[in-house]
Amino acid sequence: MNIYRMTLRFNLEDDKERSAAEFLKALDCEKFKSRNQFVIDLISAYIANTAQKQSEDALVEKIRLMLRKEIADIAVVAPEHKKVTAAVTELTEKQKAENAASVLDDLELFG
Repeated sequence: MNIYRMTLRFNLEDDKERSAAEFLKALDCEKFKSRNQFVIDLISAYIANTAQKQSEDALVEKIRLMLRKEIADIAVVAPEHKKVTAAVTELTEKQKAENAASVLDDLELFG
């Protein structure tokens, strides 16, 4: 069996390192086989997670490039401005007189 040994040192004055050391010290070795196996599993999971993230980042970048290429060929045209015409709402004197006469004629129908 070919074995590579490494020693870990924890600075107990550093909160993060002390927390990690206390966690490993309290580790349930029956549940996790051994501290050594736990650290190996942890490192392997980190490596896999990092590789997956890099793969996802590369995929996102490929999609961005494809979209930029496709969008570059699209012509964007501003909509044509519609002419706005103002409606004349005031009646001329003649129209007012005709309107008044028409209303009076309509009222005579009711008696």
